[in-house]
Amino acid sequence: MWQWNSSSLMHYASPYYDPEKAHEYYMKHRELVGRRTTVLNDQGREVKAVVKDSIDKERKSKLSAEDASRKQKLEASRNRKVSRIESARNDRTTSYEKAQRIKERDSEEASKEKSSSIQKAQEDRDREIESHTNQMNSRIEQLQKQLENLSPEEKKKRKAEFSDEIKKLRAENQEKRAALKAAYQSQSASITADYAQKRTQIGNKYSKSRKSATEEYKSESESANNTYKNETSQIREESRANKERIRAESTQKYNDEIDKIYADSSLTKAKKAKGSGKSGRSKKKSSSSSAKKTTAKSRSTTTRKTTKSTSKTTTNKK
Repeated sequence: MWQWNSSSLMHYASPYYDPEKAHEYYMKHRELVGRRTTVLNDQGREVKAVVKDSIDKERKSKLSAEDASRKQKLEASRNRKVSRIESARNDRTTSYEKAQRIKERDSEEASKEKSSSIQKAQEDRDREIESHTNQMNSRIEQLQKQLENLSPEEKKKRKAEFSDEIKKLRAENQEKRAALKAAYQSQSASITADYAQKRTQIGNKYSKSRKSATEEYKSESESANNTYKNETSQIREESRANKERIRAESTQKYNDEIDKIYADSSLTKAKKAKGSGKSGRSKKKSSSSSAKKTTAKSRSTTTRKTTKSTSKTTTNKK
């Protein structure tokens, strides 16, 4: 019976095989492993089982590392997508706030300009009314003084004339005041209309800025999502290819190691000479067949002789 001796294995060498650990593994799992071939001896089966286990562990370790690498890459890609979308969202918010500030600034400036224009128009109206009223009063005072300087007879004669002149001046002043007020109302309405138009332009500008910021955000988000989708697809495809490569390399490595084991004479059983058992059986079959043929021939000859003898006896009796 073969006895374990770690020093007896001198030919087979592999980074996946440790003689001491191999023997411990084989003794522990020999019932589970069973006999896989009739060519390897006990030591060869032990080596094969340990090599298979070592390569399986290496393959599983590499596959686990590949899974971890895939998850890490997917997480990094997802973080880049989230970062891009978050940055785009912040840019959109910043653009919204900037557009709001510009709107408020422009609206305030337009409101101030409107107020200033209306106030100026009002001041111009009041100044002209005051100027025209002062001119009227001055002219009336002159007429009154002229009337006072006249003689009583002249005063009586021209009093109605002076009164009509003063009435005329006051009527002109009323007309002037009404015209200035109407001009002010028209100018004020024009200023208000201009202000409303500016407010509309400011609102349109603000809406356009918000819309542009929203479209940029949507475009960037869509681009980030598409990039993430392409990256994840590529990462998964590369991971699948790497796993297939790892499995193929592991299978090839295992086959190479098995070839080494089978090539090592110390790990295989002595083979019987080819055809020895079959030749003996053939000879036995040939001998038996020949014996049967000889017996049959002898029986046939004896039967013929007996028949001839019986025929002659019968003839003689007749």
